[in-house]
Amino acid sequence: MRDTIVFDLDGTLVDSAPDLAHSLNHALGLDGATALGVEAVKGMVGDGMSKLFERAVQASDQTLSESGFEAAYSVFERHYAQNAVTDTVLYPGTEQVLDALIKHGLTLAVCTNKLEPIAQYMLEVLGIADRFAVILGGQAGRPRKPDPAPLYEILDKLDSSPERAAMIGDSEIDMGAARAAAIPFVLATFGYSRSGPDLNADVRIDEMSDLPRALASLE
Repeated sequence: MRDTIVFDLDGTLVDSAPDLAHSLNHALGLDGATALGVEAVKGMVGDGMSKLFERAVQASDQTLSESGFEAAYSVFERHYAQNAVTDTVLYPGTEQVLDALIKHGLTLAVCTNKLEPIAQYMLEVLGIADRFAVILGGQAGRPRKPDPAPLYEILDKLDSSPERAAMIGDSEIDMGAARAAAIPFVLATFGYSRSGPDLNADVRIDEMSDLPRALASLE
């Protein structure tokens, strides 16, 4: 039985693109016609905050020196840490589905490339941090998805195994980590994937309420 369910964060549990876009535009001094739109930012999410910022710089056609990039990134990181849950929301039905899974004896975890303190803070403000036995995010020295190491770390913390787990995510990065760890992958088609619904997932969900059925189909 698969009793360990690991969730991605951005584009899976939460729609965070509006706040990311706001902080990116603030750090890069973009406004009005030059501002990066929310839909554009959705296509940049997934590889951690530094890669997101690098993509935003490229999309804004700005040329920054190494020191200029580092300074602007620091502004972005600081601004986002202070404004990460201004317009960010849970996807519809998320809280109810998490509670239903827990009621059925499943253990839940989060595996994200977002900086871990910010991920923890977001989930606390949104009122669902206590649903997760482990919240594991980006930090210095820790490999990022699609490396399977974060998933293995979560399974080790929970005394679980790939045979007992499933990964829920919205991107090729999440699927890559799941495949590398030999864990079935459930694609959240409502998220931020740059490949759309064409990823070769084991099963797809079009809304969070589909998840219990999708997990049952893996058994």
